[in-house]
Amino acid sequence: MEEKNAVVSPTYWVIWMPTTIHTCLKDNTRQDEKRDEKISDDGTNKQIITAQLKNNDIKLSFSANKYDPSKIELIEDVYEIKLKYVNSFTDGLFIYECVCVSQDEVSRALLNKPRQATIHLIKSLYHKHVFHGSSKNKDKDFYYDVYIPSFNNNLFDINEIHKNALIHYLRRIEEKYKWTVKLFENDLFDLLPKNKESRELLYKEYDDFLGETLFTNTLCTSKYANTESKNNDEVRNLLLNIENLKAYINHIRNYHKSKLDELLANKSLFWAKVGIWISVILSIISLVYTCSADR
Repeated sequence: MEEKNAVVSPTYWVIWMPTTIHTCLKDNTRQDEKRDEKISDDGTNKQIITAQLKNNDIKLSFSANKYDPSKIELIEDVYEIKLKYVNSFTDGLFIYECVCVSQDEVSRALLNKPRQATIHLIKSLYHKHVFHGSSKNKDKDFYYDVYIPSFNNNLFDINEIHKNALIHYLRRIEEKYKWTVKLFENDLFDLLPKNKESRELLYKEYDDFLGETLFTNTLCTSKYANTESKNNDEVRNLLLNIENLKAYINHIRNYHKSKLDELLANKSLFWAKVGIWISVILSIISLVYTCSADR
């Protein structure tokens, strides 16, 4: 049973704000941004999430997860979480100390297990969402869930948090690219030239992958990725796996494209030959008809 006066350890979130270059994102963003998003888990009960940025701190407001069908009016700001800015890094990782305004069960659940839509909304304060809307995986941000550090002896070490958060996100990138390999291996080779719509959707998937790598490259070239310390073996192994997966995905796509181009070329050559034979046959028929008419 918890003691009433027990000290509650603060909860921290480390969120990756995608960036294409090493820069201080917090210095390049308006500090009065406000975004909201309507979400629904079952298509009926809707909820509004609002994220407001002010002086690098973020206030999250959640409406009640229900509405009155007769009024179709959502009850706003029932639950609230404040994210107090602690630090950020040029690879896009931000550290926040999180506080529940009201210590109710729902707020604590939203704090300890943040929803994907919540993190997606926070990112929109610093990053324009591009290379989304996948034909095969519409919830791409699922792979980049927030990192919540745990502490031994309550020691708060920003550099250690940064490194562990980096490993967390590199693992997610590795998982995402493994999924992309399976997608291309399973689907890309099965597409026939006549299946143009499916082929174009999958090529869009590849274009999204290329765009996404522009953002993940900044994480993959952080200062921890270039050190020779034995403590960074896991980081280097993850980076090696990610680079190999990226190279393999490019190889699969290029190999498929060359085979497809070859098939299309052979198909065009076939119909060109058919066209020539049809022209010859028609010419012969025309010649025979002309000779018959002259008689």
